[in-house]
Amino acid sequence: YLFRDRTMSLATISSALIGVAMFGSTVYLSQYFQLARGMSPTKAGLMTVAMVVPLMVSSLISGKVITRTGVWKRWLVGGMVLVVAAMVLLGTIDESTHLVVVGLFMAVLGLGMGATMQNLVLAVQNNVPLHQLGAASSVVAFFRSMGGSAGVSVLGAILGTQVADKVAAGYQAAQRPPSVDFGSHAIPDLGALPGWEAGIWEHGFGASIGELYLIAAPAAFLAFLC
Repeated sequence: YLFRDRTMSLATISSALIGVAMFGSTVYLSQYFQLARGMSPTKAGLMTVAMVVPLMVSSLISGKVITRTGVWKRWLVGGMVLVVAAMVLLGTIDESTHLVVVGLFMAVLGLGMGATMQNLVLAVQNNVPLHQLGAASSVVAFFRSMGGSAGVSVLGAILGTQVADKVAAGYQAAQRPPSVDFGSHAIPDLGALPGWEAGIWEHGFGASIGELYLIAAPAAFLAFLC
């Protein structure tokens, strides 16, 4: 019966789509920095600061303003505009994109996420009776997690296929045999490969992970419509 309410229904659908778009794509950012840019796991983790800090600032500011004014819809709509724009921008990255540019695109995504994720829950909490507060909040959070799980699975499968195709095409273009067992489907240690071969793998991951954002962008756009 909770879903008879329009705000509840639209917020739940939005949460699921946001999970697909944001969790499903951002989880592979660490792979981009490690496998396409040659960073260590520690450095790859530190790169996420470019997204996390704007997310924190956006969440704090929007929360304070909403508390003072009671107006929340503009934050959801504006936040999703930034998320959709960031998805399209991140869809242009590859292994050669300047890291400052990648960081700026991540910052735009963080700003949009901060203004959207928690405020969706807030919109639902302010629209149901007090005795339904826990159930309504849990539903929105659950569907966001479920969308994220589905997004990670589907986009991960797409990523694996794209990388395999691009790497195979790279070896064919180079007209040189691989020094690794390409048929094993294992990711080689790129630092141990010769430069020409490491470049093939870096391009495979860099271009493929960038394309994931373009695939996830329609889900973000549908969340914006909701």
